[in-house]
Amino acid sequence: MIRNINNSLLIKDRDDENRLLHIILDVGEALMGYGAEVSRVEDTMSRIAKAYGAVEVDVMAITASIMLTVRFKGGHECTQTRRMKSVAGNDFTKFDAINTLSRAVCRNPVPLNQLDQRVTAIIKAKNNWVADLAGYLLVGAGFGVFFGGNLWDVILSTIGGLIIFTCQIYLAPFCMNTIVFNLIASLITGFCIYPTAVFLPAANPDVVLISDIMLLIPGLAMTNAVRDIILGDTIAGLMRLIETFLWATALAIGFLAIMVLL
Repeated sequence: MIRNINNSLLIKDRDDENRLLHIILDVGEALMGYGAEVSRVEDTMSRIAKAYGAVEVDVMAITASIMLTVRFKGGHECTQTRRMKSVAGNDFTKFDAINTLSRAVCRNPVPLNQLDQRVTAIIKAKNNWVADLAGYLLVGAGFGVFFGGNLWDVILSTIGGLIIFTCQIYLAPFCMNTIVFNLIASLITGFCIYPTAVFLPAANPDVVLISDIMLLIPGLAMTNAVRDIILGDTIAGLMRLIETFLWATALAIGFLAIMVLL
C-alpha cells in the first residue's frame, strides 16, 4: 500500500521531476540486469512513481530499452527513455536489495537525494567473490555427480567451474555481448578440460563437458521469456527468448568446435 504524502516536500520543481524519472529508470535497468521479469520491472517503476505523487504512469520495458512517462498533478508530463546495452545476468542479492528498497520507499518515501544514494549504493556494491567462486565450484561438482560421473569427472567438472568463474571476472568485461562471451568461454573451457579428460582413461569427457555447460545455460532468462509471453508482454518475451536461443547456440558451437578439433 502506498502512503499519502505531502509531495511538495519531495518534488518541488521540474528538475526534481526529471531527477525522479532518472532514478526510477536506474531501478528498472538494475532489475532487468539482475534477472527480473518485465512485469516486475514495470510494476516496481510504476509504484515508486506513484509513491512520489504521480497521477498516471506509463512504462514499457523490453530487453533493449525502457520508456517511462509520468503525469504529475496539474497535468504536467515527463518522459525519459533508457537504452540498455546489456541486461544479461543474475544477481539475486542485489535483486532482493532493490526489491526491498522499492517496497520500503513505497511505504515511506524518502527525499530524492537519499533515494538516489541508496539505489547507487546497491548498484555499485561489490559482490563477494569468495561466495561466487564457491558457487561455481559446487555447481560444477554437483552436476558432475548428477550426470553420473566418477571421482575424476567431478574433479574435472570442478576445475571447469573455476575456469568459467575466471572468464566471468576477466573476460566478460571485454566482450561486446553475451553471445560472444559464451562462445569464447566455452572454447576456453573445452580446450582446457577436454584434452585432460581424454588422456585420463577413467574420465568421461562428455560428462565433464555437459556438467560445465550447465554453468552457462541461460535457464532463468528462458523461463522469464516464456513467462513474459504468457503474461502478455509478447515483444519483450520474444526478444529475450531469441537471445537465449542465440546464447545456447554459441555454447553449443564452442564446445562442439573443441570436440571436433581435438
